Amino acid sequence: MNNPIQNVSANKRLPLKAFTLIELLTVIAIIGILAAIMIPTVGAVRKKANTAKAITNLRSIYTGFILYANETKDQICPGRDPNLPVGNNARFPWRLRTYVNQPDKVYKTPQSIFQHPMHETLYTLGSFNMNVKCSQSTTTDSVKRFSDFAAPPLQMFLYDYGTDTVEGGGHGSDPANIVKRHDGKAILLFLDGRVQFRAQLDAANSGFWVGKVSPASP
Repeated sequence: MNNPIQNVSANKRLPLKAFTLIELLTVIAIIGILAAIMIPTVGAVRKKANTAKAITNLRSIYTGFILYANETKDQICPGRDPNLPVGNNARFPWRLRTYVNQPDKVYKTPQSIFQHPMHETLYTLGSFNMNVKCSQSTTTDSVKRFSDFAAPPLQMFLYDYGTDTVEGGGHGSDPANIVKRHDGKAILLFLDGRVQFRAQLDAANSGFWVGKVSPASP
């Protein structure tokens, strides 16, 4: 025997109610507000992550220099070895890649520690450059050693390199090639392994380039 109450419930259809224009505009406004809040937040988080990765990469490269020095009686691997033919093989990313576990197929990709995560030219050999004062730059120049420097905390060693160049991973002394990728500041790594953000950069052959107290404020 059929239950009349069940039949009434099964056959009953609730009327569909459409959104009013005001409700629709309210939903759109809420979505817009949430997007306005979240998009800058996501961008800020990504920027912080890139900065942290850049610092980690620099410190890993520094570790490679230390390991190289431990095997070569304190010698600093040249930024671009003058005793080798001109080319990528003479540059420090290639020379140090085995010390920092960077396979040949990786060291020129965005995953490489020699690449800055915010470097626009990803096919460059490296996004960081070496202070030429810390590098043997000519065949008549003496080999540099960590122990040669009287004030490692003042001696800039590695720095953020130029956006448009494919010549990264060498050595240089031109402040114009230091790129400020982090809210108007560049990352510098000093000979003692210390990392510093700098908005004001010293002129060539002065301050942190030559291991002197910097005349410019950070």
